[in-house]
Amino acid sequence: MSTPWILDPRLNEGSAALGSIGAVQLRAMYRAPWPWLLLIPRQPDAIEMFDLVEPLRSRTCRLALELSAALKREFMADKINIGALGNVVAQLHLHIVARSVGDAGWPSPVWGRNEPPLSEADQATRLQRLRLVVLQVALSEQGGAHE
Repeated sequence: MSTPWILDPRLNEGSAALGSIGAVQLRAMYRAPWPWLLLIPRQPDAIEMFDLVEPLRSRTCRLALELSAALKREFMADKINIGALGNVVAQLHLHIVARSVGDAGWPSPVWGRNEPPLSEADQATRLQRLRLVVLQVALSEQGGAHE
């Protein structure tokens, strides 16, 4: 009997669900100063990328690249940051953050910052844009010859 996949509560806290593409859950960091996605492959006990079984590993990498490109276009970002640290939350998750020269924390990393969060109205607008990014990539996945 295999262990069921359960989202770490710390990933749920502070993020909003955007849906899933295949076995990868997509979330947005809530009220973050930057457009910030989380990709969480739904494989129990996965901590590192090399823990993922194929084809989930390939799909997760491909989605990270496709979502990065879509974020860069949608938010006219100068740089996309991708990270999988897991020092606090071991459950495998990738961060994709759209950064722009001159944003509140540029050029520093996004972790450990204390910029004020977005207002609720600005967050609602950002979440809508992030949902559209996810939808575009999901539709692209459906129309392509992936897996």
